[in-house]
Amino acid sequence: AEELPRLVFSPTLAGGCLPGTDRAEVLYLSPLDSPEIWGIDPRGGSPRQLTHSGGMVHEFTLWPDGSRVLYAAGNALGGTDLWQAGGQGGEERLLLECGGDRCAGAAVSPDGKWIAYDRRNASENPGGGPGLARVWLMEASSGDTRALFRDARVSCEYPAWSPDGLRLSCYDAHEAAVRVHLLAGDEGGRDDRLFPTRVPHAGSWTADSAALIYTDSKLVNEMPRARILRANVRTG
Repeated sequence: AEELPRLVFSPTLAGGCLPGTDRAEVLYLSPLDSPEIWGIDPRGGSPRQLTHSGGMVHEFTLWPDGSRVLYAAGNALGGTDLWQAGGQGGEERLLLECGGDRCAGAAVSPDGKWIAYDRRNASENPGGGPGLARVWLMEASSGDTRALFRDARVSCEYPAWSPDGLRLSCYDAHEAAVRVHLLAGDEGGRDDRLFPTRVPHAGSWTADSAALIYTDSKLVNEMPRARILRANVRTG
């Protein structure tokens, strides 16, 4: 991986153009102690509430065409389930009931047919922490799910699709690396490419799907310094 010059990144607001309108809305979580998803026209107007979870929304993302919102919300068992809501609000529907497990980090494939998410099993010991994160795939049309890796020892989280939909990146805490998986490749993960970093994230894909931009840190004069790296996912 090559190190890139230091850049300043501007924050990205989650938003999308609603189907059938020329309006773009900024979506956000509010309030902090009881979060729901809200939308507001950046040109002005009153905010409107898209979800009604009882203040249990943890995070959200958009369908590629902006028509739906996919979000994780807490449940009565202490886990998190996956839900969707229409881009116009309402139409809230449970997609995946996870019980005491924590399902989160959902990402929709570019063609809208698959949802990748990470799942941590509930602890078998009272008061214990959740198990290792594993990436799962859910078919959007049927709701069928399967683990991305057959090998249960491969732990990964924060899945991110390449723009061409052929690869998934995720963070492997055991390997301390961003793991890039070719979906048509070996399901055991033996053909994956690993890009070492201590920063838990999946990186950002370039528009042509040929490279991944990710961050790492190193000590310079005994001070941590962030590095921005670019990795060719085909050649390493």
